[in-house]
Amino acid sequence: ASSFSASSFSASSFSASAGVFRRYPCLATAGSNTAVDNLVEKLHLMGINVVRVRSKDSKSPIVKQRTLDYLAEVQNRRRHGREREIHCVKEKILKECDVVCATCCGV
Repeated sequence: ASSFSASSFSASSFSASAGVFRRYPCLATAGSNTAVDNLVEKLHLMGINVVRVRSKDSKSPIVKQRTLDYLAEVQNRRRHGREREIHCVKEKILKECDVVCATCCGV
């Protein structure tokens, strides 16, 4: 059993001037799509909010459902958003996740 939790994967920062505690997602990279896809699957199964950037050829249903494009489409449809608002949806997803995964050349 793993002792990691979603909070162990996010970096934090405290702004004394604003008195605000902010959480930032971590970036996890690997040299191949297969390695990144494996990472996404493992993190997702651990209950970590992970987002996969630029995955087009993955055969894994877990990875496909954790891609930024897929998540943004689903959220945009729920909000009946316009296509031009999709970048705002993607930005929100990236800010709220715990880990962003991509290959080194996809960053």
